[in-house]
Amino acid sequence: MTKTVTSTLTLSGRKFSKKELIGIQQTIKTFPNLSLTELAQTICEHLSWTTAQSRNKHNACLDALEKLEKLGLVELPSKRPQKKRESKKVVWTEQSQAKPDIDSSLAELGSITLKVVTDKAEVTLWNEYVDRHHYLSYKHPIGAALKYFIMSDHPQPQVLGCLLFSASVWHLADRDQWIEWDKKDREKRLNLVINR
Repeated sequence: MTKTVTSTLTLSGRKFSKKELIGIQQTIKTFPNLSLTELAQTICEHLSWTTAQSRNKHNACLDALEKLEKLGLVELPSKRPQKKRESKKVVWTEQSQAKPDIDSSLAELGSITLKVVTDKAEVTLWNEYVDRHHYLSYKHPIGAALKYFIMSDHPQPQVLGCLLFSASVWHLADRDQWIEWDKKDREKRLNLVINR
């Protein structure tokens, strides 16, 4: 028997209204045969809970659901065994080969812009550049992340570099102590912090 929702709650950096929490309870009761993953995706869609790239905040939702279960507000389906996830090897192509050094002034490169990397081909190329030219090679970022190409348009469009901004890790004791955040402060403000 689940408890009755009596107030708003902040979980995984998001404030849930009573109405939203009741909606989550109803979704879980309505779809008892969904896996945890399917349940999290469904709840994210209902709440429009997405990242800056318009992807469902699946991991944050799973975390929130676990906390709701600990509070006795929901009863989740049992976890199903998962297949081990293998990371794909990054293949180097001609596109990411080193180009000759640029021997010109910044003004001669024309307009310098940041281009958000969104489609699959661009993401693959971005990963390839970083894997080939970064001293640590490419590692899949943890959590939400935005990838950019640094572009110039003269003498022709060209990639000058790559940038990555990722969401901050949820728990980082030294950071929280240095900022003097307690749990409530972190939940309220963590979404304002990025890693680069």
